Parts: sequence; C-alpha cells; structure tokens
Amino acid sequence: GGEVLALQGARADERSVRAALAGKRILHLATHGLVDERRHEMFAALALAASPGGQGQSDADGLLQLFEIYQLDLDAELAVLSACSTHAGPEVEGEGVFALSRGFLIAGARRVVASLWRVDDRATAVLIGGLFRGLGAEARAGRRPRYADALRAAKAALRARPESSDPYFWAPFTLSGEG
Repeated sequence: GGEVLALQGARADERSVRAALAGKRILHLATHGLVDERRHEMFAALALAASPGGQGQSDADGLLQLFEIYQLDLDAELAVLSACSTHAGPEVEGEGVFALSRGFLIAGARRVVASLWRVDDRATAVLIGGLFRGLGAEARAGRRPRYADALRAAKAALRARPESSDPYFWAPFTLSGEG
C-alpha cells in the first residue's frame, strides 16, 4: 500500500508541492499547463497556488516553470501530468521535445504521462482514473506494472464510450521514458 498525499487549493502552493514531490514513487499533478509557443519553452509551467508572502520569488510565484522542474530531485516511477499541453513544445533533432514532460524525466522520473494538446477535464479524469485502476490491479496481483498497457487500456475504455469516442478525448496522452 502507498500513502497518498493530496494537496488542493491554497495548500497546493509551489513550495508545498515541491516539498511533497521528493521521495514519492508516483506523482499526479492535476492542474493547468501553460505553454506559449511564441515565448521561450523554458517558460512553460504548471499553474499552482502562490505561496503566502512569495511575491517576486520564482520558487513561490505559483508557476512551476520548466527551468525549475529541471532542478527538482525526483525518484519517481511515474509522473502523470493531468494538464493541457504538457508534452507540447519545440522538437529539437537528436534531443526530442522540449516540454514539461521532459523536465520531469530530466529531474528523475522514469516515465511520464503527459498531453499533446488542450484536454477535456471530464474525459481526462476518466482516462487517468482508468490508468490508476489498471496500475493498482497489477500491483494487487503482485505483477510488475505495465505502464504502456495500462494507458492503452484506459484509452480504449474511454474510446468505447459514445460521448468520448473522438480522438480529441482519448488520444492526447502519451507515455515517455521507460515503457
């Protein structure tokens, strides 16, 4: 069994989230992803609550930016970024996509589930719920989690629903890193 730490609302400020990420095996950040393709990709960010008294301080401004993600020290099996465009960014030949997902891989996450475009909140909740249920079933059965298979099954279940059969709803999430 694993301990779940949920930070919501004002408790999900940047400093608290940074502190909570350390040492966690699975990370799930359900927030807003901010990507402005006209600006430098290092300013892509996950929106969090601003830390009290943190005005003017980049580690407390409520934006966990890509350059700050690179500096995290993670040891996670999986980071799930339930936000818009977390795997979107410029592609550099020989390097891959410079995106929020890449930041988590560089910081120490072995694999990242992230989105390619703006996502539907309800469909994303169903998809990510299915992903975690699949991973939980693997763990309860004493099997090593098969992350790609769990994501594929969650996408298939969402796709089978008439209201979310369009690829817009189930296709944006990808798995990067180890399979």
